[in-house]
Amino acid sequence: DIKIGAFFGGMQLDFSEVITEKDAYRMDINIVNGGLNIIVPDNFRLKIVDTCKFGGIADHTVCIDPDHSVALSVFADITCGGLNFENPSE
Repeated sequence: DIKIGAFFGGMQLDFSEVITEKDAYRMDINIVNGGLNIIVPDNFRLKIVDTCKFGGIADHTVCIDPDHSVALSVFADITCGGLNFENPSE
């Protein structure tokens, strides 16, 4: 449903106010020598499939209601970079 890339740079993407119409979404991410910080609502449940080469992924999200959550399948290809997921701060 969304494709995101970072090449020799970084950014923060805030999806905390997103209004969902489906119960499952797909996110494709490609990072080369960069970093992404992605903020997702606390009703999202992440499933991360990754290929990391000299990089890493941190999932700091907490789904408050797993029985009524929105599934977010993340497919990440990371080379010399980082990816961070978090919930919105209060």
